[in-house]
Amino acid sequence: MTRFAGAGVALMVLAAPALHAQGQVKSAVYFERYTFDSLAVSALSELTIPITVTAELGRWGRLLVTGGYVSVDLKSRDPQGEDRTISGALDTEARVTIDLVPERLMLLLNGAIPTGIKSVNAPELSALTLVAEDIIGFTASELGTGGYVGSGLVGAFPAGRMAVGIAATYRLPFSYEPIKGAASGGQFGALQPGSTLRPGNEFRLRVGLEGPLGPRTYLRTAGIFAVRQSDAINDATVSGVGNRLTGYVSLNQAIGGSSATFYAFDVFRGNPQIEPNAIGTGFLPRGNLFVVGTQWAFRLSASAELTPQLEYRLSHAAPDTVTNSLERAGSSFRVGANLRRQLSQRVGLVIHASALTGKIRQVAGVPTDSDVSGFRGAVHLEVRH
Repeated sequence: MTRFAGAGVALMVLAAPALHAQGQVKSAVYFERYTFDSLAVSALSELTIPITVTAELGRWGRLLVTGGYVSVDLKSRDPQGEDRTISGALDTEARVTIDLVPERLMLLLNGAIPTGIKSVNAPELSALTLVAEDIIGFTASELGTGGYVGSGLVGAFPAGRMAVGIAATYRLPFSYEPIKGAASGGQFGALQPGSTLRPGNEFRLRVGLEGPLGPRTYLRTAGIFAVRQSDAINDATVSGVGNRLTGYVSLNQAIGGSSATFYAFDVFRGNPQIEPNAIGTGFLPRGNLFVVGTQWAFRLSASAELTPQLEYRLSHAAPDTVTNSLERAGSSFRVGANLRRQLSQRVGLVIHASALTGKIRQVAGVPTDSDVSGFRGAVHLEVRH
């Protein structure tokens, strides 16, 4: 709770300008729980309370601040095994965009204060080999880091009826100690308890195109190329950390009084890398994630809207650090809906419920398949100033 209080104080300090500017505050409570039929971990649940503050800072820019709280609970299948709970604040992140050329070019300044859970005990890390988080898509995909600072430029330019967006950003992470406790060894290699990890600096280039294809059809598409320098463990360079390619496309079609959205994205991780995730800092092999989904928004009344959703995820990963070929690592279906209600001119409420079913395969060592199923529920609150 001390960490949570610290995150709250940092959030309020960074968001102080929002008290004197037009803005929005969003908060939510997410709870999700998933069970596995043949893994050492029988169940995993996560409670997440994110907080987001946005503010218009006069004519020159905007401020976005995020933070929150998370609790992860792991249940062991072995009656003699030990259950694990990891809880605390998330990192507090701030982003300021400054208009250099109104509606054309912006300067981006961002950073994170390490208020989150940046160190966990070695026993928590054992579950990393059992949960393919990209198949499930946890609400909080990382619990904490050593923080970072970054900057970049974001531009938007007309292209006929459409608009082209270009963003170039650079991030400088700080070092931290991700593992505490007894020696873990195994797949984490040089990343041992007490080791200091400094993630490599990252450059990211994003190019997007969006605009109307017709009177009631709208297209969004984007490509992202990210390259990260090698990580350093105890000041020694760790090779094999590299590039990530992401492609995204979304098509929105108005149909009568409703609106249907179809989307897909593909993420290719070209090299193995060490990075934070839902239950600690772990090793991610070379891999690929493909996602396709749809949602359909129906107006129930002047103040209420229902949006059914369906999403399919397919993951492939290399079995080790030297193999280039990818093997199927699992797939999942998620079906659910959002119910949005405008309570007043300034207050909105969203209730979410969804269920997931799929299969996870451990590609390292002897391949092991496990069925996974579970649910996610959430309540969102939005307040406009």
